[in-house]
Amino acid sequence: MSRATIARGPLAPRLLQRWRELWFPAAPLSDLAIARVVLVVIVLYLNGNLRFSSVARAPAVAWEPIALVELLGLGQPSIEEMRSLQIATRALLLAGGVGLLTNVALLGAFVLQLVQEAFLNCFGKVTHSTVPLMHAMLFFALSPCGRVWSLDAALRRLWRGGHAEGARAAPQRSRFARWPFELLFVELSFYYFNGGLSKLARSGFAWAEGSTLQYYLLERGFPTGLWVAASPALCSALSWGALLFELVFPIAIVVRRLRLPFLAVGLLFHVGNHVLLDLSFWPVPAIYLLVVPWSELRRLSLARDAEPAGGYSSVPASRAISAGGKPGM
Repeated sequence: MSRATIARGPLAPRLLQRWRELWFPAAPLSDLAIARVVLVVIVLYLNGNLRFSSVARAPAVAWEPIALVELLGLGQPSIEEMRSLQIATRALLLAGGVGLLTNVALLGAFVLQLVQEAFLNCFGKVTHSTVPLMHAMLFFALSPCGRVWSLDAALRRLWRGGHAEGARAAPQRSRFARWPFELLFVELSFYYFNGGLSKLARSGFAWAEGSTLQYYLLERGFPTGLWVAASPALCSALSWGALLFELVFPIAIVVRRLRLPFLAVGLLFHVGNHVLLDLSFWPVPAIYLLVVPWSELRRLSLARDAEPAGGYSSVPASRAISAGGKPGM
């Protein structure tokens, strides 16, 4: 059935077709593979060697298990147990990064990471800076991110090479290669939107008057922050900008051309929080790297290199960018 026929048909088939076009168009598997490696690097860097060590060393009287930990029946882990968890998580992440039993390794790493993140929140303060990262781990663990550029793919090629009937080349595109990027952008959008709603729930639009930001800038006492705090008008402008950014971010879920500008503003938002308030939510902007359209950038780069010297490409840049193959932008 053609798209023109669907457009003239009943509403339900048209909505289903649009749903499939958004979530399940054929997309390059290479973008998933690159994002898989980037994701593993981010989590390994985040964990380091000492991030979870405080869980076992904290005094027992400070232990206040959150609902998930209570549901699992877990108590405060020992140093040996935390060390074993960290070693197992690192091993599974490395396996997922090189693409060995990719989905099993990433799913196992997600479960262990989730338990350790839960442990970190069992001391009276619940943090949320790694929430989008945890969702990203789950999305990619359930995706075909090991189909290409992985040890799994190499082993499959060796197997097919020994069986003539299965020796044809593996597909480089899949209709299941795009949904993780789309769902990750939805997660990011509502992560910010929830932040904006929580501000409104606590203080209403009075939050954006600037006095709240001014108070925290003075409390932190950083030179740049003190300079900003000296101007109530600037504090108000920055507050309104932050609130509007968080509340309208979900628009970019539907209006795809706004995604890059919103991510650029998001980067400035996090840099400003770090410089002015020493608030580091770096795992959130770090996962912006996961939605970079690597295959599209490579295609545009090759097209630019192929242009005649001193001439212009026969395909306008705007047309090339809108031609598809972009996982998350």
